[in-house]
Parts: sequence; structure tokens; C-alpha cells
Amino acid sequence: HAHPGPSVVVLKSGTLTVTEATGRGCGISEVTAATGPKAFFHPEQVHKFDNTGSTIAELYITYFVPTAVPLLIDAPAPAPCPDEDEDDDDDDD
Repeated sequence: HAHPGPSVVVLKSGTLTVTEATGRGCGISEVTAATGPKAFFHPEQVHKFDNTGSTIAELYITYFVPTAVPLLIDAPAPAPCPDEDEDDDDDDD
């Protein structure tokens, strides 16, 4: 999914894996409460969260969306990132 305006996520506790659709295809980052508990999403940037920790993830989200505009833009989840090692096959020739 995406949102029509920017959004800021603050992770109070737990661990989240954030997958984003980017110009190059995808991007994956891990956000933990201990190592920098925030993420920023540009308008219409497709993203998803997965709780990859062993505890409940508690987060707060602030959306910057005009009044009377739907908060959610339905979109397919970002595709899994390809394994970077697959590009190394040509180096052996």
C-alpha cells in the first residue's frame, strides 16, 4: 500500500523489516527501536512492514494528508528483492 502524502513512522519497541518499492525495484531495511526507530515515506511510495522480531512491535505513524483525501492507496506489495549474488555468475568467465 501507499499513502497520498508523506508519513513518518516512529518505532517505540520491537523490530520491523520495511520493504519499499524504489526506482531500482525494491529496498529492504530493518528498523529497530534500539538503533534508530524511525522511517520516512514519500507520497505514493509503496511499502509494507513485517514484524521480524520475537516481541510485539509498537509504532506510531503520522500522516500528512489533506482533509477528505483517503488515507490509503491500495497497491500490490513490493516484490521481493532479487538475491544480489545472482549477478555474480558472469564474473567467473
